[in-house]
Amino acid sequence: MLTFNGFTLKKDEDQTDVWTRKIREYGYSHSDEMDTEIIRGLVRGYFNSAALKAQADAQQDQLTHQEAPNEFSEAWELYHQTLAVDDEVILDMMFRGARDGIQTITPGNMNSAIVFLRRYGRSQQASELVRQYVSARAPASGFFGDSLLFFDGERDQELVAAYEKFRTSQVDLRDPVQVLSKIVEHQGYNPEDVALVAKLDADNLEKMFLNYRGPRLKNIVEWVARFSREDSAQGRVLQHNLRSACERIAELSPMRATRLRLWTENDQAAGSVAAGEKEKHRPAGRREQIRRRRIHRNAPQLGFLRRQLRRGGRPKR
Repeated sequence: MLTFNGFTLKKDEDQTDVWTRKIREYGYSHSDEMDTEIIRGLVRGYFNSAALKAQADAQQDQLTHQEAPNEFSEAWELYHQTLAVDDEVILDMMFRGARDGIQTITPGNMNSAIVFLRRYGRSQQASELVRQYVSARAPASGFFGDSLLFFDGERDQELVAAYEKFRTSQVDLRDPVQVLSKIVEHQGYNPEDVALVAKLDADNLEKMFLNYRGPRLKNIVEWVARFSREDSAQGRVLQHNLRSACERIAELSPMRATRLRLWTENDQAAGSVAAGEKEKHRPAGRREQIRRRRIHRNAPQLGFLRRQLRRGGRPKR
């Protein structure tokens, strides 16, 4: 569903696939940014409310401007629906439409237009759109980078690099604790929030966990652990730093080790934070082995009791 695009299916692809047919029967042509965010929420088990709202606002802006003449959409229609129009006409309309729609065209659609222009020899115009789009949209739109960097189709590398350059040049002066507290409260975040938390080294994570006092401590640790599971470079860095911070705190006392183990037990990044409790808390595998041995040892008695109960008798004490 994330990558399905009914417009780009090739003739030599297997059209008998049951899921492809089913999707097409429903009239589902392709996944836009809003669809992609919803599907990702279903996959990970929770929704990013901030990202969903940003996508909804963007679609509302698009709907607001739909009544005006739209050369961008007309160019795509000409490309897909007729062979009678010359390439130069379509390319001119695509560039003008994309330039005029800087404020309303979604990142995925703009990326497609830029890739399209480069493919047919309009690299200079494509680069001009990159500069205008990043300048206009990146500062005010938190969803811009998330939508583009997780776009599943062909990505224009100049557009990706331009946004990344803008993002890394920004200095985020927000307090990580306040950011995490808002994430806990609203159950939503944006890429800038994740980037801020991912920049915390092991010393800062340790200091943050030890100095924080309040009912949200457990949730804050859990959200940091969740971000560390992100399959990205910043996620792997955070994973390493989180493991180091948790191991240091766990060494202070068994109670601290227990709580961190419980709060990060679904996260491999925290590692074995309960190292000080290995003797008190056997690994789950060891407990399971002991349980099975007990069942095996008591099997004859259990079998006798079951037979007695099936016969309606009362087992002797």
